[in-house]
Amino acid sequence: MANVEDLPELDLSEGFVLPDESEWLRLVESALKGRDFDKALVSRTYDDIRIEPLYTTRPEVSEAVPARQGPWDIRTLVTHPDAAEASAQIAEHRRCGATSCLVRLETAPGKGDGVVLSGPEQAQRLDMDTDICIEAGDMALAQLVLLDAEAGRQERRIQAFRLDPVGRLASTGSSCLDLSCFISDFRRSVQNIDFVNLVSDGAVYEKAGATDVQELAAVLATAVHYLRVGIDSGLSVQAAADMVRLRLSTSSDLFVSIAKLRAGLRMWQRILQASGAVDSPAIIEAISASGMYTSRDPWVNMLRGTAAGMAGAIGGAFSITVLPYAWAVEGEGSQLSAAMARNIQVILNEESHLGAVCDPAAGSYAIEHLTDHLADRAWALFQKIEAGGGMVCALQDGWFQTQVAGIVEKKRRDAATRKLPVTGVSEFPYLDEETAEANIVTIPEPAGAGELLELETVTYAAIAGALDAGASVQQISRGLPRSGESLAKVLADFRASAAYEALRDLSDGYLERDGQRPALFGAFIGSLADFSARAMFARNLAAAGGVTIIDGPPDASDAEIISAFEASSCREVVLCSGDDLYAARAAGLAAALKAAGAARVWLAGRPGAAESDYTAAGIDGYIYAGSDAAGFLNGIYDRLEGGQA
Repeated sequence: MANVEDLPELDLSEGFVLPDESEWLRLVESALKGRDFDKALVSRTYDDIRIEPLYTTRPEVSEAVPARQGPWDIRTLVTHPDAAEASAQIAEHRRCGATSCLVRLETAPGKGDGVVLSGPEQAQRLDMDTDICIEAGDMALAQLVLLDAEAGRQERRIQAFRLDPVGRLASTGSSCLDLSCFISDFRRSVQNIDFVNLVSDGAVYEKAGATDVQELAAVLATAVHYLRVGIDSGLSVQAAADMVRLRLSTSSDLFVSIAKLRAGLRMWQRILQASGAVDSPAIIEAISASGMYTSRDPWVNMLRGTAAGMAGAIGGAFSITVLPYAWAVEGEGSQLSAAMARNIQVILNEESHLGAVCDPAAGSYAIEHLTDHLADRAWALFQKIEAGGGMVCALQDGWFQTQVAGIVEKKRRDAATRKLPVTGVSEFPYLDEETAEANIVTIPEPAGAGELLELETVTYAAIAGALDAGASVQQISRGLPRSGESLAKVLADFRASAAYEALRDLSDGYLERDGQRPALFGAFIGSLADFSARAMFARNLAAAGGVTIIDGPPDASDAEIISAFEASSCREVVLCSGDDLYAARAAGLAAALKAAGAARVWLAGRPGAAESDYTAAGIDGYIYAGSDAAGFLNGIYDRLEGGQA
């Protein structure tokens, strides 16, 4: 058998005509038939980065991206409040292909949003094997001391304990953690935990609606803040760098998410080298973006999670966590939801072999250009944050929140008009779907846990003594003094689907109470061929808010349509047909419907030059692609609640 080196070089382009960009542009212009090229084929991100339809060259100057070598860490999320059940889930994930587990502890007393640890009884039930990474929130100090002591009693070691105090400050508005004290006392006092890390978590900013550039800049600025505090607390530059971890969110926007990770890796490497931490590898973890998950039609979340996981693998993430598809449904998700999140990664790794290629996105002109654009803009924003005093200052004076709020308002408007569509919710909703059931799990706090226990000094030894004396984690955490850092404005969660899901909840309430959902009457003018396109559009739009359409008769006269409306018990009507029939019949039919008792008459389509005639006839508004769908639907419910519809 010949050696590979002896084989002739294979030219894959042989036999193909080299494409010419000018010829392609000529063909595109012909296909567009006069439409504007940019409006038809060019899109822009919320960072105003231009997405071209075609990239034919790689960037002229581009920094190298530090690439992951080999497969990534398949990290599954465990949040079940009961420690024993959480341990059972950890064992199942480990058995079925996960290489580590991200165990989130309850973030604040009584919140129940993670594993609840009150004292040794709960701690001893929690799996403490070496592939466990534990994350904590506002109760981190007491939880850290408790777990360290319990691991010592069991002669076990915990792989990692981590927290993000700046992220908690951004999302809650205050902090009970003195970071310098944490590093100099608590972190150095730990004996049975291998790594105590500060994680700069981009998911905090993504779930608040931040753009990719804003998330990147915030993650870098937070990481630099942790580096500085670590060095000021006595750590070497290398030790401080090893203490810090970075995590970015990935979404269903595959190419942009890949580019975001590559840009993050490039910039973090630049910071490490500039800081002198030359022996610390640039490592970034990935987690699927919670803001894209929906509570309605949650099965689509499996597709979103798959895209996010694939982006993490191709983008070079060291570890990837895919959220369960029922993430946005209240309570603890089902075993199937958690298993699917894990298996998505197992398939991507073991069947698609995405971990076998080093930086598979390299050479993709589109992704390399996106990487450069994201890196350049994020670096500029990072420098702006640094010039203003750093990430904590940017949060304290409200500047960063204001930047995010401006983007959220744009996204809110785009969600309302469905320019920012959500499949299964604002687009293609199915009113009779079977949704994921909420599984509410509550763990009662032990007696006296609601009381405050004020310590004379906040040290590792003082908290250990209080725990040994029988105090609970909740008692200790409630009594800890708040740090001087506080915010007047916090980053609130934003999901593009939330406004429509709230309307669907209202619709379910009407169905349960009255036996039917809110409904519009569909006044269909002409034959099926005349009205079907706009009738389908109207049904889809109405269903996004849980509203049904009662079909009027086809091929009917105005009198027959009026008769069907009067028999429907509806108070609002939507006219559906083609433009020619609108011109001939819409105004007269609208006036007749108003005379028959219709409270509102809507027309599916744009009014064009006939708007004044339609308004005079009693047509109240119009629904079309790009109209305010959320406003239209909210108005229906407002009038129902007011007895007007």
